[in-house]
Amino acid sequence: MPECKVDLCDVVLIILAIFLPPLAVALKLCCCDLWGCANLILNIILCLFGWLPAIIHAWIVICFTNDTQVIVYSKK
Repeated sequence: MPECKVDLCDVVLIILAIFLPPLAVALKLCCCDLWGCANLILNIILCLFGWLPAIIHAWIVICFTNDTQVIVYSKK
């Protein structure tokens, strides 16, 4: 499993994910590509099923997606 590296921006997103998980996912993944949109839609669906699954998914996205992955996915 990849290592969770968290910086100050990620800490703010983790706190935001408690209140608005889809917004935290959207801010982390910059929904300009299929990867970001798929995770955002998944998080919205999880919000409909329950708040806790959406928070857990948002935390996973925030902790295990580093900024270089977001740049690589956006350029494809």
